Amino acid sequence: REEKELGEEQDPFERAQNKLNAARAQSYHEIFHKNSSQVENYPHNRLAAIILHPFFDYCVLVAVALNSVLIGAQVQHNSSSATPNEILKAMELACSIFFIVEWLLRVYALGWAHLC
Repeated sequence: REEKELGEEQDPFERAQNKLNAARAQSYHEIFHKNSSQVENYPHNRLAAIILHPFFDYCVLVAVALNSVLIGAQVQHNSSSATPNEILKAMELACSIFFIVEWLLRVYALGWAHLC
């Protein structure tokens, strides 16, 4: 990328992109500090920091979406075949284990009161 000369104005698209990037950085900064202050209230601070991080929620969201697709595939398969699909059953079991572990981690790190 070429260096801009000192009097040259910034492209409107580039200026808008820079504003968007600055807003995103501010948003991430606020989320981080909000989560940091929340973490101090929990006995298991390090685990609470992981549980309260937005990336953890995104991982759970992906697992929910995957589980929904698996349920749809299982219904489709069961309607056309009398024999169960072992791969779908194994993947469904993996999702169930993931959700149980996720719930247990939340209860352990954040306490029962967080669920109400």
